[in-house]
Amino acid sequence: MKFSFSLLLAALLLPVLPLAAQVPQALNYQGRVAVNGSAFTGTGQFRFALVDGAGAVRWSSHASAATPVSVAAGLYSVRLGDTTLPNMAAVPSALFANADLRLRVWFDDGVNGPQQLTPDQRLAPVGYAHR
Repeated sequence: MKFSFSLLLAALLLPVLPLAAQVPQALNYQGRVAVNGSAFTGTGQFRFALVDGAGAVRWSSHASAATPVSVAAGLYSVRLGDTTLPNMAAVPSALFANADLRLRVWFDDGVNGPQQLTPDQRLAPVGYAHR
């Protein structure tokens, strides 16, 4: 059986070549919302921001528009930075050079206007995997 030298060389080098892949610039987040003490169901209008420990905004989902997110029995899930969602900006990886990032969320049920949810949620190490 004859082997081609170039095929053999390619087979030997393939495992050592660096593979270029981009880290997705999105973070999964799940939360819970209630309106007047009752779990909300419907489409909520959300705004998200990543702030530092002093409260300075380092990233915002959108400066002037909300992102519609489906909420069922008070529970919702969203990919922060998923640019396929309306009014959602990508989360730059360089942002995670900041050691103290917190997620700030505003929610609008369509009746009571936008309300900031408290407290801000400190990011766990998963987001720092972007670096």
